[in-house]
Amino acid sequence: ANPYYDSRTDSAITEFRRLSQSECTSATSELGHVLDYYYTRALAPAVVVSNDAKFISNFVEAVSIQKGVNVISGIDPDDYKMIRSLYDPVGSPNLRDDIIKFGRGSLVVVELTCKSKNAQLLIREMIEDTPSRSAFSSNKSALEKDGILFAVHVAGELTPEIRSRASIIL
Repeated sequence: ANPYYDSRTDSAITEFRRLSQSECTSATSELGHVLDYYYTRALAPAVVVSNDAKFISNFVEAVSIQKGVNVISGIDPDDYKMIRSLYDPVGSPNLRDDIIKFGRGSLVVVELTCKSKNAQLLIREMIEDTPSRSAFSSNKSALEKDGILFAVHVAGELTPEIRSRASIIL
């Protein structure tokens, strides 16, 4: 019997195991539950954190092939803005607007690579469970976090800010 509520969870975990060449472990089982909460929008956002870059890459690939899931990969917060500031020109590339472009209610997986402690600090507002707003934005333009999954590779030690916002650390 399928232990998950959403069939995409079982499919994604099966694909993740294939890509990782790993067996069912308690970690993959816990990861499956986080994924199930993501698909059913019980986690807003879901945040998966690991020091293992290949783990995050395999996970993003496994989730991104599921029905109805959009993906943004390869984001380094040290090189790419998380949110447009008041002084940035309209249309300046930033992750918040990239996610919003998929449309309210879309399922989006975002792969982040934090190579520095500064990068971890840059993503803290993005991965917390409150709507993300730019300066002078309205409730209508706020980025709601349900349907968003952040897969975060952290090189080095986790900051308390990331640790406290993670749904699961593997």
